[in-house]
Amino acid sequence: MKAGTRVNFVVKAPTEAHNAAFGPLKYLDKLFKQTDLFPMGPNSPNQVTPFFVFGSDPPGTPYEGRTTHGNGFYATPLLDAIKGAPPPGSFKVTFTQPGNYHFICQLHGPEMAADIRVTK
Repeated sequence: MKAGTRVNFVVKAPTEAHNAAFGPLKYLDKLFKQTDLFPMGPNSPNQVTPFFVFGSDPPGTPYEGRTTHGNGFYATPLLDAIKGAPPPGSFKVTFTQPGNYHFICQLHGPEMAADIRVTK
C-alpha cells in the first residue's frame, strides 16, 4: 500500500479481543513486562498496561513509523466485536512513511503477528 493510506483494523470474532502493537520486539516485551502486572498473589500488583486498553495515541494520530515515540512504538486500543461493549470494533491507522512494519497482538503475544508493507 502507499504512504498515506489508512488501514482499518477490524475485529470480527464475537468472543475474542485483539489489538495491534508496533515497535521493536525487545522494546515491546520489556514495556509490557514492566507495565502489565497480573496478580500472582493477594499482595501482588494488579494492573493491566494502559496501552493495551486505550492504545498509545488518540484516535486519528498518524503512525510515523520508526520516528513515532522515538522508536516506532504505536499501539491500537483493545478491540472486540461485542455489540454494546466499551472497546470499539475497529481502529483506523494512517501510515505516513514507507517501510515494512511488523506488529503483534499484545493480548496473544508475538506468535500472533503480521507485517504491513508501505511504499512511496
